[in-house]
Amino acid sequence: MINWSAVKSVLDTAAAYVVPTVSIVATYIVGRIQAAHTDRQTARRDVYQRLYQPFIKLLYKSRIWDNGFSRLSASERQEFADLVLNNIVYMSVNSLDWADIFYEHHLALESDPFGNVAVHMDESFDSLVEELMDCAGELEEELKIPNVSYMVKEKYKASIQQRDTLKKVETRILELMLDPQYRDDSTAVLRQIRDEFSASVIGDLPFKMVEKYFRDKDLTSSADSSSGDPADDGGDVKDDCKQQ
Repeated sequence: MINWSAVKSVLDTAAAYVVPTVSIVATYIVGRIQAAHTDRQTARRDVYQRLYQPFIKLLYKSRIWDNGFSRLSASERQEFADLVLNNIVYMSVNSLDWADIFYEHHLALESDPFGNVAVHMDESFDSLVEELMDCAGELEEELKIPNVSYMVKEKYKASIQQRDTLKKVETRILELMLDPQYRDDSTAVLRQIRDEFSASVIGDLPFKMVEKYFRDKDLTSSADSSSGDPADDGGDVKDDCKQQ
């Protein structure tokens, strides 16, 4: 016959050991999960502070949206290149691909600043910025910090569009300056440019370009005129000497 009192005693004793053991194991597992999460968050924050945050600061510091990468000073370009090169271990595969292309063009631009590298340099840097800001956005979401990268990306995209428009404006101004109808009339050139392009986009760039063109033209004309005077004067002097 089963002694239920004895069985109950054994079960009570086992429960007294099992419940605390399960509790300890559960606490350990939860603790490890929390620690792993904390470690991941710390690692993500470290990556953000080493690469993305300084990169965003450099974008603002250099006012790159006013010029484009290739038009920055050599020292400013080198700051970006050093930051990228020193932090490639933190980049995604796509970012790393563009970083490689960017750095190759950067070296080419520094060795040949007057070549055709500038266009490719700007294009590769534009793509690198887009990739880095996408990755920065993911980290900002995971770290629950303000999504600064989204604002930077939108601002940078707008600057690319404006840069493309200004290149078209520059090309059009040069075309008009070679047109006999506009060649000697700066006011007509400016009027035509403002009719063709939005004033809110082009700002005072056309005025500066046209002003520079006519100023250089006047200087060239003056130089040509003055270069002819000494010869004429010299000829008169020689004739006078002969007459004497």
